[in-house]
Amino acid sequence: MDDRHRELLPMIRRNVALEARLIDDLLDLTAISAGKVSLHRERVDMHQLTRAVVAMVQDTLQEKGIRLELELDAASPWVHADQARMQQVLWNIIRNAAKFTPEGGRILVCTTTEGGEFTLSCTDSGIGIAQDALDRIFNPFEQADAEVSRSFGGLGLGLAIAQGLMQQHGGRIRASSGGRGSGASFSIALPCTEAAEASPPPAMSAPAAGADRKRVLLVEDNEDAAAALAMCLEEYGYEVQHVSTCADALRTAGAGGFDAVLTDLGLPDGSGIELGRALSKELPVLALSGYGREQDRKRSAEAGFAAHLVKPADPAEVHARLMQVLSGQAIDA
Repeated sequence: MDDRHRELLPMIRRNVALEARLIDDLLDLTAISAGKVSLHRERVDMHQLTRAVVAMVQDTLQEKGIRLELELDAASPWVHADQARMQQVLWNIIRNAAKFTPEGGRILVCTTTEGGEFTLSCTDSGIGIAQDALDRIFNPFEQADAEVSRSFGGLGLGLAIAQGLMQQHGGRIRASSGGRGSGASFSIALPCTEAAEASPPPAMSAPAAGADRKRVLLVEDNEDAAAALAMCLEEYGYEVQHVSTCADALRTAGAGGFDAVLTDLGLPDGSGIELGRALSKELPVLALSGYGREQDRKRSAEAGFAAHLVKPADPAEVHARLMQVLSGQAIDA
């Protein structure tokens, strides 16, 4: 590959990712409108999820010099929700704030607990929303006005999807703005989960000694994400070996000695689904995916995966699923 084509690769990847995101949004909106979205409810820490989503938009914040402040003051951040779908809601809200806030602007994300509800608000110093547009910004294919559409692109689906998902969770989403040039604020509210309704995450155990340590092959092309997850799993007592490609995973797993495989589904040299299909004949394989829709989980299960975990993966959940898989328990992928 010559230098010119190498320089074009990042642009091609960005455009492919954008097209994939638009297609996924259309599919999501269709499923929500038809009432065909299945929620996999669990106890979700909204503070942890918020921090994860903020980390996902850090590149945009740094490029534009936007200062994002977190005031996570909710006494109870726990809700009973589908983690992947809640991540999608937060992503749409916080990404929009970063998108519509000019260089050097400010975003404030706050949480509170009041009257048995968890509330999160995201307030920005961005372009604002005209009063006559506030009533329609949650409609599919609607944006504040034609100028916004020309300047910022997009199909106007994110807020419609967020509203549909909040309604399915028995929650609500609201928007407010002082008008154009005055910034905007979006808030979501969900019933809190009582502590008695859910058991706490598994306690972190001390690393086992010698041969008792379970060996996990981690297949992940994002070096930072892999290092962070590997460190957490090692604290739980696992021995973790990391590779970045399908080819390396097949070669390393083939050498033997592993108890389980944890793999991303989007790998640079092939499909994580096909990798799982091949390795699951000999080892339990768990999927790491940015998507948690019913069809995504079903696809993983059909390929032989023992579990389907949604990014950003909570290390405690990964540990819990590994414990179940390694003890021979059947779990819902």
